[in-house]
Amino acid sequence: MSFDAEIGDLRASAEAARSAADQTGALDPAAALRSASGGLPGSTAAGVLGQVAARWDAERTRWVTRARGYATDLDAAATRYAASDGAARDAFLAAPQRPR
Repeated sequence: MSFDAEIGDLRASAEAARSAADQTGALDPAAALRSASGGLPGSTAAGVLGQVAARWDAERTRWVTRARGYATDLDAAATRYAASDGAARDAFLAAPQRPR
């Protein structure tokens, strides 16, 4: 059994996660709810829409933070794998060669 880490794929995945976080962070899906609640002054629905909007904002923010953390973790893993591969390569190249 063997295990190969595709360092380029790790870095591409990190970039994709970072891009998704950036795109999601720029969205404001709760804006429509906040706007709608303004058209229902004093109603129970206005208060509920405000609560839902706040929850959406909090969840979106939490997801963006986690996606950015995931991207950072993938980059760190790629860096560690690259360092390990480099150390193994250097050790192999430095090893005395046996005559054949």
